[in-house]
Amino acid sequence: MKRSATAVLIGAVVLALIVAMSVYTIDQRKAAIKFQLCEVVDRGRVRAEIWERGAGYTLASGTSASAVAAACMRRGVVNDRITVSMPGGELAIRRESSGNLFQTGPARRVYRATVELGDFS
Repeated sequence: MKRSATAVLIGAVVLALIVAMSVYTIDQRKAAIKFQLCEVVDRGRVRAEIWERGAGYTLASGTSASAVAAACMRRGVVNDRITVSMPGGELAIRRESSGNLFQTGPARRVYRATVELGDFS
């Protein structure tokens, strides 16, 4: 897919923000915000990048995909059925007449851990 100069510029800004947030997180040991940056590709597709407080740069998030979809739908720049494309995958999101959003997409394990309950006492 050929990318426009605007998309390349947005990509560079996203990368700069991610690096800045990474440095902030390392230096301050906290990240007090969660944000999404998005690019409307067309009326049926949005590309999103995500930063989650406490986790940092995130490959995919259903909550963030819905937030991006809701914001774009509210502004009228996309249809009621869109695909949100994130580095970790895609989610199809549709808005019902009630305003509720529904997601359709894959769910897969990306991490497995063992937690010792004694660590929390």
